[in-house]
Amino acid sequence: MQVRTAVYPFQGGQKNFSIPDVVSNILLYLPFGFCLVGAGLRATPGRGWVGPLLASGALAAAFAILIESGQLFTLDRTASLLDVEANTAGTLIGAIVAHVCFRSVEVGRVVWVARVVCTEPALFPLGLLAFFLSVDSFYPFAITLDVSTVWQNVKHIQWVPLESLKDHIWSDLLMDKVVPWALLMALVHRSLVWLGPRRPVGWSAWRLTCLFAVVLEVGKLFFDGRVPKVDNVLLASLGALAGGTLLPWVVRSTLVRTHPWRALVVLAVVFVAYAELTPFNFTLAPAALATKAAQIEWMPLLSFYGADPQNALYALFDLWQKGLRAGFLGFVVAAAAGTGGRYALVVGLLMGTLLEGAQVLMLSHLPSGTDVLVFGVGAYGGGVVYTRYRTCRRRSQ
Repeated sequence: MQVRTAVYPFQGGQKNFSIPDVVSNILLYLPFGFCLVGAGLRATPGRGWVGPLLASGALAAAFAILIESGQLFTLDRTASLLDVEANTAGTLIGAIVAHVCFRSVEVGRVVWVARVVCTEPALFPLGLLAFFLSVDSFYPFAITLDVSTVWQNVKHIQWVPLESLKDHIWSDLLMDKVVPWALLMALVHRSLVWLGPRRPVGWSAWRLTCLFAVVLEVGKLFFDGRVPKVDNVLLASLGALAGGTLLPWVVRSTLVRTHPWRALVVLAVVFVAYAELTPFNFTLAPAALATKAAQIEWMPLLSFYGADPQNALYALFDLWQKGLRAGFLGFVVAAAAGTGGRYALVVGLLMGTLLEGAQVLMLSHLPSGTDVLVFGVGAYGGGVVYTRYRTCRRRSQ
């Protein structure tokens, strides 16, 4: 057996790493560090934060070394100490962020932000949704300041309305390009009302939402491989219009007003199920079912560690999206049930198991044990966030 390892950043005058690979390894372990702190490995009045932080790094290093050691027995992977260092660094960064978010000492801007969010709950999902739309627009973040590249992007702008929509499924366009902007419009409107309740803010909220859509499309000029499209702005403006007209009508309905959190649970389940099962190409052919059953990915994160750096980035982005949707599900489930992260964890694992099991019957999806774990961890994180939010609300009242 030929052992292949990468110990130093540079060996024999050649670079042993790539920036996308390092970044993806750091980002992959950010949630790990955050969850370790959220699970209890954090500073308390009786102990400082240095010990728990070092413990988080040690656990991450041990887990990363175990993964890299397993790569010694593969044919197409190279065990790398640099990956261990990047994984550990990502965990430490996530742990530091968690310590800042969870610390009990009420000082500085962190407390001010927490109080503002607790006073107006719409600000937190507003920022999260805006961040999600930004990441979706600029991924895989191949930023460029090269004039020729920017000029090529300018020349390839799709100006003709509806030109890029003919090859898309309308239901996907609705869920990906319209519904998020309707929700963003509603959140912007709510936030503007909180800032100035005596002013009519409907028109202002619509303009701000459309302006944000324009900014995202213009920003694509500075990213290699991203093409600004007029269609995206048109769909975003239609979504914002729906968010200002249809969505308030739904919110004022008797069923939603009576059970608001349960309505949000239904919305979250629909979002998660649609994202996991689209385009709904189910099959009951025995040969296809046998093939899909044999392709089930049982080992966690196997697709990430078995991919090249570029594909690993795509896998990481997919994990991030699943985790975010699961986090939303866990938050509303915990709010509806009045519980915390453990109940949300069970619901997330159950939801992930059902959806991944349903993918065995589909032609275009590969069932994965990793996704089940992501659903569970994401839902648990959403439940923990709700618990923190509820505590903050009680203290601010």
